[in-house]
Amino acid sequence: MAEETDEVAAQRVNAKRLAANRERLLHLVLKKISNIDLRFRPEIFVPTNHADRIKEGIFLKNIIGNAYSGDLVHEQPLFLLAFEILQEYGLDSIAITVSHFACGILLSWVGREIAIDIVKGLKRNKVSESSLSLMPHAEDYVNSMGDWILKAYFCNPLVLLTYISESTSIFNNICLAASLYGTVKGSMVLSSIFLALAAYRDLYAIPMLIPSTVYIISKKNCLKTQRKWPSMYTYVFLNLTIFITTLGFFLFYSFKITGTWKFLDATYGFVLKVTDLRPNIGLFWYFFIEVFGDFSNFFLYVFQVNTIFYIVPLTMRFHKHPPLLIYAVMSLLAIYKAYPSIADIGIYISLSPLWIYTFNHTWHSLQLLFMFVVSCILGPIFWSLWIYSGTANANFFYAMTLFFNASQIFLLTNIVLGKIKCDFFSENGLDLTIDEKKVSLCLE
Repeated sequence: MAEETDEVAAQRVNAKRLAANRERLLHLVLKKISNIDLRFRPEIFVPTNHADRIKEGIFLKNIIGNAYSGDLVHEQPLFLLAFEILQEYGLDSIAITVSHFACGILLSWVGREIAIDIVKGLKRNKVSESSLSLMPHAEDYVNSMGDWILKAYFCNPLVLLTYISESTSIFNNICLAASLYGTVKGSMVLSSIFLALAAYRDLYAIPMLIPSTVYIISKKNCLKTQRKWPSMYTYVFLNLTIFITTLGFFLFYSFKITGTWKFLDATYGFVLKVTDLRPNIGLFWYFFIEVFGDFSNFFLYVFQVNTIFYIVPLTMRFHKHPPLLIYAVMSLLAIYKAYPSIADIGIYISLSPLWIYTFNHTWHSLQLLFMFVVSCILGPIFWSLWIYSGTANANFFYAMTLFFNASQIFLLTNIVLGKIKCDFFSENGLDLTIDEKKVSLCLE
């Protein structure tokens, strides 16, 4: 009995020591996290989404009358005016919070509508009896998609960091989410107006006009009744007209506020010329630091064209699958834009549950997840070793940036390949007969 009592006492002591060690470790981790200044994180902030730059622009505007004096402010005049009004009444943080939650809710509605359209598209196709197991259960897939996207958005570390740091990219995301909602609802006016507002702030939102138009045309064709609907070219013309008119109105009103067109060079020109080569998670900065000056203009054109180069072939291939086209274009713009941040990545990652029914046909999903986790962990470590410790250099951080962007490309190609395989098997069946012999078809 005495030996058992001693063993129990020893176990209690060990348990208390383990609990104390856990508390010390947790306290140390929380202390380290609380000491991190997110304002200087290259993964979160770029020259076009830093709130401190907006405050500086408002100060310059009030003092010397020109917010774009120097090379610090790259926000559009209307957004500067909106931020000035919000800061005057102390509502800037509230506006960011409201935009964050509204974006998540809108994306959940968008996901549910897209799920409905995906199920309708699968039902319209001729599905082989042997491939019925590949199809998602329509009711469960549609009803659960909104919840899945809400979880993918609000539990996404990239989205949470964007919200906590109060990055102004949230406002661009809410405009994009509202545009997507108008698109999936078939509302050309709502889609074009909010997409023009997103493009007004971020030039790289303009290519989203192509998949948005394709989706609306597909939606209208599906809603055809005995009433004669306008032709495809009419929809293209109307969508383009609304977009250009709205964007033109924003730009002209900005001119009326500033009294000059110089803001275009400080906003759009800054993004196109890529004059700020501070490190970020994009592909531009390191390359243009190293490239010879004589060739910089040529490669600048190549890099900028590369951002939109894939949109036309993707549209030609997936015009019958507009949800996948929208997802692919959002992914490519987040990867190849000049000044990307985790806010651009978080919004399209949140829509990934839409393709859950294709995951059985994807390649190396576990390895892909491992790539994401490793790049997200080692990126900040290499940045700290380079900037703060001085024991590494830019090559370390840029290598992890390439690794992170490669994982995004692999994710996109996996989803596209999974969708192609799923469509092929649904039309042809899992088993085929050749020369009266049953064979199994496997796409590689």
